[in-house]
Amino acid sequence: MNELKIREGFNQCADRKREAHSSNVFEGYDLSMMLKEMKNGIEIGEEAKQAVKWLESMGEQPKISIDLKYLDDLKMKGGKEARTTWLPSLRAIVGTIGVLPYGADKRVVFTVVNPEIQIEPRATGGNKKFHGVIRFCTDKIELKDLVAEDSNISLLTH
Repeated sequence: MNELKIREGFNQCADRKREAHSSNVFEGYDLSMMLKEMKNGIEIGEEAKQAVKWLESMGEQPKISIDLKYLDDLKMKGGKEARTTWLPSLRAIVGTIGVLPYGADKRVVFTVVNPEIQIEPRATGGNKKFHGVIRFCTDKIELKDLVAEDSNISLLTH
């Protein structure tokens, strides 16, 4: 079931492939080239937006991670809600695309399989560039839109 939802999201992203390659500065790149660019950092703005579109066109899907101790809270709330960031006036749900979320080895990683949820690149790191961190343009990601990468994790509330 988890694999099927991820595959469905991949197929929906594949339709964006032609659009992303038509006028993208990353045309001709492969994934290893893109990851190298992201490691160094991509300028925030149009170039970072094109990088996100390119990653989506290659089948990459956004991910979030949650500490296992908050899994019951996620189920109770019916999904992942935006929370205050280091800027008190900004609420956001943050994730990654093309790279694993920070602390993924100690947390539960979820793929966000709803391609209707818009994402935008975020500036991070000492150089304040795009390194794969994104913001979801929504206040909540519903449980139905999250697929755990660990098939032993279930978000079913029954």
